[in-house]
Amino acid sequence: MKSGKLALVLFAVASTSVASVGAARAADSAKPAKKIVAVTDLKVLGTVDPKAFDGVGAQVRQSLAKLRPDLEIVENKDGIKRDYVATLEAGSIGGQWLVTSTVLVVADLAPLKRWSKKVKDPKALDAVWVDCAKELAEAVPK
Repeated sequence: MKSGKLALVLFAVASTSVASVGAARAADSAKPAKKIVAVTDLKVLGTVDPKAFDGVGAQVRQSLAKLRPDLEIVENKDGIKRDYVATLEAGSIGGQWLVTSTVLVVADLAPLKRWSKKVKDPKALDAVWVDCAKELAEAVPK
């Protein structure tokens, strides 16, 4: 092959590679960033031992991540970027449990949704955390 044709072929291959890389980068940057939802650990109210509820925040975060893979679910900590904050609270009042959750829009600290559920049997609380994750998943806009 003559050097002129070889140079032309190499130029064509290089141009195609550069164009492919550029197109891939443009496609990546066109994808919208995932909304970040920071979920607090469970705040236990009243005289209940908080250690009895260790891991509930993580359980709700895991359930929420499975329900809404389009969101980035993180633990609420200082210094992290987040679009929404979901709070979790539970307390025993008069022999009943009250579980509440609130989703706040960080930009204006406005409540997006509040949810609560009364439970008489503490054994039913595990199912409540799943319900809570479902409510949070529905609250955050797609």
